Amino acid sequence: MTANLPNRDRELPDFLVRKIDAFIMGLPSALETLQRANAAQSKACVLTSSAADPAMDDTNTLTAGLIEKNWPQVVTVMTCSRAETLNNLSTFGIDGGISTTDLQMGLLVQELEDPGLYQVYRELSSNAGGNQIYISHSAVGSWDGHDREFSIGSLKIATIQLKLPVEVLGLQSKNGGKLSLNPENDLILTATDHIVYMSRKRFDWLKNSGPVLQHIANMPQ
Repeated sequence: MTANLPNRDRELPDFLVRKIDAFIMGLPSALETLQRANAAQSKACVLTSSAADPAMDDTNTLTAGLIEKNWPQVVTVMTCSRAETLNNLSTFGIDGGISTTDLQMGLLVQELEDPGLYQVYRELSSNAGGNQIYISHSAVGSWDGHDREFSIGSLKIATIQLKLPVEVLGLQSKNGGKLSLNPENDLILTATDHIVYMSRKRFDWLKNSGPVLQHIANMPQ
């Protein structure tokens, strides 16, 4: 779905036609356009912008906010050319956003400090293969048998000893809340925490929580 095509073209290029299932042209922030695009039946909506046109942030925010108002079950994620836009997304109920400017500058600095680090980011951000970073869908408090406190360090040990295909990186407090990467190992997890981890595919923490918590309970104090 787009408001216009590059070079004011009226038709999609052949190479692009072969890669997409459908195409809608219209004002994205108009309800009628979203209805024509069957937004109500969508699982997610991704809105992109260009650093050369920061005003797209406003259009995308309006569009994502309109989707959230009418179809809150649709996951909305957008890129932001302006860093301040990222701070306003929660006001409109938008599920997530990425500041392309901040990300680019951060990568440039880190690549300068450690040449080759971009390749690490490239693998972690790709769904084509290798490892990706995930956040557990289930909060710790929903895990089977969660009736006592345990630390993130004990969770790391349990995943290693049980040979689970994950690498625990940290935690996120509540949905979209405070992020803590590589915290102290004695940090006690709360019921609303979600696990941030690296794996080759999404790991079902809820399904595997019983053996994990039992293993932690049997650890020597």
